[in-house]
Amino acid sequence: HLCEKHKIRCDFIKQYAYDRNEILAREELKLPKKYTTKKQYICALLNQDTPKSTQNKWFDELVKEIIYAKDILLEKEKGVVHPRYKPKKDYNLKSSRFSNILCYYETKALLIILDSVGSKASIPMSDGFAGHKSVDIEELNKKLKKQYPQCKVVKKDTETCFKLPEGFESEDYMDEDELYEKKKLEFE
Repeated sequence: HLCEKHKIRCDFIKQYAYDRNEILAREELKLPKKYTTKKQYICALLNQDTPKSTQNKWFDELVKEIIYAKDILLEKEKGVVHPRYKPKKDYNLKSSRFSNILCYYETKALLIILDSVGSKASIPMSDGFAGHKSVDIEELNKKLKKQYPQCKVVKKDTETCFKLPEGFESEDYMDEDELYEKKKLEFE
């Protein structure tokens, strides 16, 4: 969104945003020992002021494009960073400020969504929310598109190591129609 807003070339950024899983599967990448996934490694590189080469042409171009965009956006969006913001570390200072800018816009977009879903959102997160199955994602995208045309809400299943008992049913996760029918049967 910010690259489009400020007319910054972002071909690799768009590709990564829209086709990340395909790119991660397609491109070879040797991981340093401290990373367990390509996604984790790329995310770390994007949050460094002077990242080292990945030895992969595609990913190196992505990183170059992000560094270029980061420099421009730090200037164009400097008013978004709170004047008293102080990074917690004395390295990756540009990336820390840039992260602050991204968090600002993620929060604004998330607030649009949370205002729309009300009590159907049970746990807000930095870039999304845990919600009930009755949330209308297409309706959320219409509302979000008005202010952030390049952003969209997608459904992601929750991954957990916890196993629920067979036949587990929680009223908290039922939509209003299901809950009504259940309570009606109990009452009758």
